[in-house]
Amino acid sequence: MRSSLLRSTVVVCVLVAAVVTPACSSKIGIIISDWGEADSCDQVESFTKAVMASPVIDQDSIPPEIFADMIWATDGGDIMAEYLTFNCDTKFTANTVARASVMDSYLSSLGYNVKTYVGWLYTSPFLEDVMLQAKEDGVDTFYITTPEVQYSTLIGELAWNSSRDIAKKYNWSDVHIYGIPTYYDDIDYNTFLQQWITNGISNSFPSVDPSKICVLLTAHGVPESDTLVDPWVNQTLYTFDQANTALTELGYSVYFGWQNHGVLWTQPTDMDQAKEIGKALCPYAVISGAITFTVDCSETLYDGVYAQRGQILAVNPKKQVSVLPNFNDDSAWATLVGAIMADFISGQKPVVLVF
Repeated sequence: MRSSLLRSTVVVCVLVAAVVTPACSSKIGIIISDWGEADSCDQVESFTKAVMASPVIDQDSIPPEIFADMIWATDGGDIMAEYLTFNCDTKFTANTVARASVMDSYLSSLGYNVKTYVGWLYTSPFLEDVMLQAKEDGVDTFYITTPEVQYSTLIGELAWNSSRDIAKKYNWSDVHIYGIPTYYDDIDYNTFLQQWITNGISNSFPSVDPSKICVLLTAHGVPESDTLVDPWVNQTLYTFDQANTALTELGYSVYFGWQNHGVLWTQPTDMDQAKEIGKALCPYAVISGAITFTVDCSETLYDGVYAQRGQILAVNPKKQVSVLPNFNDDSAWATLVGAIMADFISGQKPVVLVF
């Protein structure tokens, strides 16, 4: 899985008989956190309003709660309609919790005293409640990571700052919090992503020559004004370039588009690229959002399955289109994430001191 067994097992705690062995007295808590997602129809309104009232949204000088109510009053029907296309059943939290369980099993096999928790910023289980539970469980060293591989100030930094604010609120003088910055350039991650996509293509269209298949890779976009200050875009493009090279060498025609929520956002858009695939000669098309969405959510279950696929078919109804699932609760992916977390915990990869 990793480049070498040693890379996965080196831990900077104590040396026992010349073998590096984890024997730290600290109880480690890894927390997977980001905005979260509505996992049922009764969560859609509260989640949407929480996001709209958050500091990541420009409320045009309107009080955040009032702005959130305005957005729901005008757009709530459309938002709910999108969720209803997949019965509001994202399984976002369940898939992430399943991933956490496999990560714990792997890290425990290395000797770590660790538990991985899942806590969201804008829906349940909430980050604050999860950190309180972790503290009650005896955790004194936290590592904050996200389901996303690439780092964004709108996601990763927000989760870090929120965890620090919680520690300050409860005067946790005996706690250390570290941020996991990114692992977009990890060789094993990029290899896994490329194999996931190629395996998905083969399962969707077995025995079809790659020259007959167009591949649309999508990623979450950001406002153009953020591209100079947020590393998300360049890190995402690096991941795409690696996947593009691997897929192109196999003979596939590869397209890339950003999933945007505004006009002045990153270009080209996923819908424009879907239209181009509709016009292309390839009789088959595959869509994958796994570059930035490692867990399926409304952004993939609606945008990929309905919007992007629908755009391709609107241009050419005869084209066969498959939308690949993301990593979700895949055990091999969770084990790889556990190995990468071991690299950060052991000091082989740098972390950021948050608190």
